[in-house]
Amino acid sequence: PFDDEDADIVVRSADEVDFRLYRVVLCKGSHAFRDMFAAGSAPMTPDEMDEGGRPIIRLPEPARTLRLLFRLMYPVANGDLSDPNDIRALLTALDKYCVEGSSSMAEEILLAQAERSPEFVYALAVRFRLPTVGKRAAQLTLRKPSGLVALSEEDASFIPGLLYHRLVTYQNHAISVAANTVKTFTWPSVDRPAPPPALPSDLCGCRRLGFVGGAGKVESTMPFWLMDYRTKCIAALQKAPVGSVVLEPELLFQTLGMYAQPSVCSECARRISGPLHTFCRTLAAEIDRRVGEV
Repeated sequence: PFDDEDADIVVRSADEVDFRLYRVVLCKGSHAFRDMFAAGSAPMTPDEMDEGGRPIIRLPEPARTLRLLFRLMYPVANGDLSDPNDIRALLTALDKYCVEGSSSMAEEILLAQAERSPEFVYALAVRFRLPTVGKRAAQLTLRKPSGLVALSEEDASFIPGLLYHRLVTYQNHAISVAANTVKTFTWPSVDRPAPPPALPSDLCGCRRLGFVGGAGKVESTMPFWLMDYRTKCIAALQKAPVGSVVLEPELLFQTLGMYAQPSVCSECARRISGPLHTFCRTLAAEIDRRVGEV
């Protein structure tokens, strides 16, 4: 789309690729180009004309970056934006050339990448002053909280120490909140605060263990298989404080597999599968609700 014969200006990239463009489109889409033409700083000497007599503007960006930039300014389909290097270069160009609507464009681009690379998106959100994107990216880092170790030095260099500290503190707090949700099993916002899979002790013949609740004392007893599930959930949430962790098939299969053991009573083996799945979904939702308030 950048080779029209009736274009009135040429932009030449650092790697000598020419883009034949319309001056009016550049002016409408970019304050920087508008100011450049208004100041008369665009090259107009014969040595800086192409064979069609169009003035040539040389820019320091490579053709790959300029192509992505011009696709956003022209009414054409956007190019592929899955490569972090392309995203970084494009957002830098949007900012440098003061493109109209650059903030909303950058938000859309970064949010589309956030699921795949939340740490990278967080860094660029900080760099380009996009707090809404930064908040969402920080939430997504909880799937694998490790500070920002996955970042390149270039991206990490734009994050002030205070913001890095806040991110790590947020991740640690989320881990604590998620784990405590399972440790206590006391949820003011849930109608049934006690774990619903557990049958009353007069019906359950399983080996039972004392349950230490939110007050730090033994509040009741629970079947050992439910306590085992609880312990596994707490360990998993230390690595990823998100509700989906407690619904992991492997973790549930391990718990349900205990039903075949002689130490699981016949009543639990017969009745508990359905209520356990319901309880786990309730637990996952409560974890996400509490972590969402961090």
